[in-house]
Amino acid sequence: MARNVKNASAALAPPASAGDRLPGRGRKGADISMADALENDRSGLGTSRDKRSYSTYGYVRRLNDTDLRTMNRKSWLANAIVSTPVEDMVREWVTVKWPGITPEEQAAIKRAERRLGLKPRTQSGLTWGGLFGGAGMIPIIAGQDVSQPLDMKRIPKGSLRRLIVKDRTWLVPMPGAPDRDIENSDNYGLPRAYGVRGSSALVHPSRVARFEGHELPEDDFLANGYWHDSELQHVVTATMDYDASTENVASLLWEMKLDIIKTSLAALIAAKDGGASLEKRYQDAALGKSNHRLLLINKDEEYDRKGLALGGVSDLLAHFVVQACGASRTPMVKLFGESAPGLNATGEVNLRIYYDRIASEADRKMLPVLNFIYELIVRSELGRMPEGFEVCPNALWQVDAKTQALIDLQSAQADDIYLKNNPSMIGAVMRRLQARGTYPLTDADIALAESMEQPIEPAADPADKNEPDPGAAAA
Repeated sequence: MARNVKNASAALAPPASAGDRLPGRGRKGADISMADALENDRSGLGTSRDKRSYSTYGYVRRLNDTDLRTMNRKSWLANAIVSTPVEDMVREWVTVKWPGITPEEQAAIKRAERRLGLKPRTQSGLTWGGLFGGAGMIPIIAGQDVSQPLDMKRIPKGSLRRLIVKDRTWLVPMPGAPDRDIENSDNYGLPRAYGVRGSSALVHPSRVARFEGHELPEDDFLANGYWHDSELQHVVTATMDYDASTENVASLLWEMKLDIIKTSLAALIAAKDGGASLEKRYQDAALGKSNHRLLLINKDEEYDRKGLALGGVSDLLAHFVVQACGASRTPMVKLFGESAPGLNATGEVNLRIYYDRIASEADRKMLPVLNFIYELIVRSELGRMPEGFEVCPNALWQVDAKTQALIDLQSAQADDIYLKNNPSMIGAVMRRLQARGTYPLTDADIALAESMEQPIEPAADPADKNEPDPGAAAA
């Protein structure tokens, strides 16, 4: 009876956790790893009897430079995963503005932008940064040593000569401890100098605008030589699965029809040439066979044809397409040029989500570089730095002409209502038009309109002061 009580107590005791039951995770004398997961001791779910509980993520094999170059040139999907977001990021570009900017100043900045090739070089930097995990843009300023710190306040007018873009494989952090001046340095946690492959010159980090790749934790960032990951590193499985599946299906197309000739092997055994004559006979028969010719065989031979059924292959390929889109966080219409399947599915929602992601990526990867470069351009072209300078990305989601016309009409009607109810709001309305870019209004135009809207006191007639009051005379 005591034994039965003991067994009953053991049955009523709470089951050991999955972490305790896994091999090498005992209750005593070992480190216990607490795992929060769904468990069922009776069915074995989440316990050592569950085969899934032994699944782990192993060591990540980092793609080397040769792998990345080969994927970029061989796999169109890998190339599109890197280049498509970059193309959308720079498509609508940015607007440089500050209060009181004049058309002449805008034209000077545009000329410098085209002369330096800023947009294509930015696209190259973002592309190579995404492919290799990092890149850098180096501005060359006349009369300044690239190994010395850059002082923005000492940029002579007309001194910005050109921009050089190098990927991570060419822009090499120099050996030594990184910058650890957490209080005063803008370069904290980054190399103290860079070397350019093929050149003996050192480049000071204040002169390097970095294009970052797929962001890594700090430990992995340091182990990766002060660079982040390639955008292909985390999608390599989905990319290889898609490429392998499509190439295997393409290979199967050659096996969709198989000719079969049943014959006796006695002739092959009797031949003294090892079957070469028999092999040549069937080769000639296969070459001569077509829709308009005959296939000659012996009377004791039997001809048959087997076809390969490819049913379900399209569904399998569609699965790998979805996997590639999900891994790269890119809609199907952008990555594969095909609209999302489904009734009344336009893909508009997916595109809006995608453009929101691209705008967020631009804030992290592109804007820091452009803020740095455009400040150099403004100082070099104007010889000064205006107050309120900012670089604003333009909207990626562009409406069609009909929708834009309707929006403009509704905005104009709203402005008209505001002015009719309160004419003194002309300044506010003009500022809205200025912000939307409807008209090229300046702050001086707005100030003039506001001053003209002020009520004017009527001038007093001097003759009125000498005339007697008729009412007073009658009294």
